[in-house]
Amino acid sequence: MSDFYEGLAVAEDETGWFHVQENDGPAYQQRYKKTEYFQKGLAWVQKHDGAWIKIGKNGQEIAMKNTNTPLCK
Repeated sequence: MSDFYEGLAVAEDETGWFHVQENDGPAYQQRYKKTEYFQKGLAWVQKHDGAWIKIGKNGQEIAMKNTNTPLCK
């Protein structure tokens, strides 16, 4: 598990990457191929099909991106 940013940390289980709350509970159910840290309430994540999307802290999809790299890198 990573350090906490904006109250959430990046973690991994056998099904993929996701964010956990400070109480160690998952912030949402979805799992991803890759996840970035939250910044200003949003994080880039890569779905298992390769698509990058931006999510809110509850896992809600906010934006889609049609490349293989996140904007925040």
